[in-house]
Amino acid sequence: MNAPPTDQPPAPSGYLCLVLHAHLPFVRHPEFPEFIEERWFFEAVRECYLPLLRVLQARPAEGARSRMTLSLSPTLMAMLDDDLLRRRCTRHLERVAQLAERQVRRTEGDAAYHPVARFYQVLSEANLAAWKALGEGGLIDALIAAERAGHIELMTTTATHAFLPIWKRHPDATRRQVQVGLRSFARRIGHAAAGVWLPECGYYPGLEKFLEAEGVRYFFLEAHGLLNGRPRPARGVYAPVRCANGVAAFARDPESSQQVWSARTGYPADYDYREYYRDIGPALPADELQALFPDADLHPATGFKYQRITGPGEQKAPYHPGRASEKAVAHALDFLAKKGKQAAAYRAPGQPPPAIVAPYDAELFGHWWFEGPIFLEALLAAADRSDTLAMITGSDYLDRHPELEPGAPAASSWGARGYHEVWLNDSTAWMYPHLFRAAERGLALPAAAHASLDEAMKRRLLAQAQRELLLAQASDWPFMMNAGRHVAYAEKRVRDHLTRFYWVADALETGRVDEHKLKAIETVDGIFDASLLD
Repeated sequence: MNAPPTDQPPAPSGYLCLVLHAHLPFVRHPEFPEFIEERWFFEAVRECYLPLLRVLQARPAEGARSRMTLSLSPTLMAMLDDDLLRRRCTRHLERVAQLAERQVRRTEGDAAYHPVARFYQVLSEANLAAWKALGEGGLIDALIAAERAGHIELMTTTATHAFLPIWKRHPDATRRQVQVGLRSFARRIGHAAAGVWLPECGYYPGLEKFLEAEGVRYFFLEAHGLLNGRPRPARGVYAPVRCANGVAAFARDPESSQQVWSARTGYPADYDYREYYRDIGPALPADELQALFPDADLHPATGFKYQRITGPGEQKAPYHPGRASEKAVAHALDFLAKKGKQAAAYRAPGQPPPAIVAPYDAELFGHWWFEGPIFLEALLAAADRSDTLAMITGSDYLDRHPELEPGAPAASSWGARGYHEVWLNDSTAWMYPHLFRAAERGLALPAAAHASLDEAMKRRLLAQAQRELLLAQASDWPFMMNAGRHVAYAEKRVRDHLTRFYWVADALETGRVDEHKLKAIETVDGIFDASLLD
């Protein structure tokens, strides 16, 4: 990993550590020509990852001192590298461009909405061209290039984004999640991750020992994870603490969260921004929409939204991209100014400048908040010019200020109410006894392999058993169940992975292997190279 630019200005009054966490559950269905849940990936590429890449590629070669952190989950990286999903994403972007062209023709003569249709046509064609131009290495290689240029620090999370506090009594499962996640990142990116995004910021005391074993320097957690720690940190959330094993813990700044994240009081609520909930899809002729998107009868959204938030009522005015862009720039400048004042207020004599940690889901910027990438670009550019606030990464801070206050963070998460109930509640409790039993059986499998199996087959079966366990443990499935969205799919994924695990375990223990079925399972759930699962 290349070092950040060395031409740093004098010590600022504060640091802003902006962290984006890019994650999607592993959704890949080669057994079907079209699968609606794969759209999550296509839409994230189109609305979040390509716009974010444009922001990074637009950074100047000289004078770009501001840096941000981007966490790439192993499941997302696997999908971005998958040939099947990349081909299907290309097909999706081509369909979007065709729809955009049709909408330009449809809105001719409509002074209110034709300019918006033309805007989407230009954007859709740019997205398609950018995706095709990425080449064999795709988006991940482009992000690696941005890191080497000094614009970002890349880090990762656990293998399948398991909510680790649930697995506190199953340390081997936790160890495997951390180990596979960190090692898959290192293999793909070319260096070890210095930092880790704990899934859902889920932490329990002692978790850091698994991070230390993989060479991790720091992680992020929710504010009360530090504030409820022992002792309570003297500087609150404005400086990391050093756990007993030397791993540093940074905490989220609640004020930054509200300013950017909140859909009610935050910047995304501005009336000039695009209205997320007014997609044109449901208003289009069904047969015309399904000609381009065969699953449109189930999911008619197109990503084309022609109206702005306007106000609290049902009447919405046409979207004006130029006006919204100006507002995003103004909000970026306002955010930076507020962070500067916040840093000045918490500056302590003889102490390092306060670190304001602002972590967000990457998908907020572009998907939920369409103008978010413009905000990011303006924020980075403004911070380049600032002599009071420096945008840095966790590694940058630790390199500059290695002496940290010792501390022991408290159990916490960034879920509702701050602990575990989003992932463990009445709607999800049924799954955990099954997951725990499967994990316990998985531990015994290496010693239980039938003597008739050769080493190659034994290794295949053991690797696939591990894949199914990891995929079943993803935090996304209980999150969906709790939210009441995609519940049937989430429940099916858990059951399917457990069913496949038990089939593989039985084959390993009995020595009776249907190779055709094993190959089918490997094709569907082929995430993670077997060498990472040994």
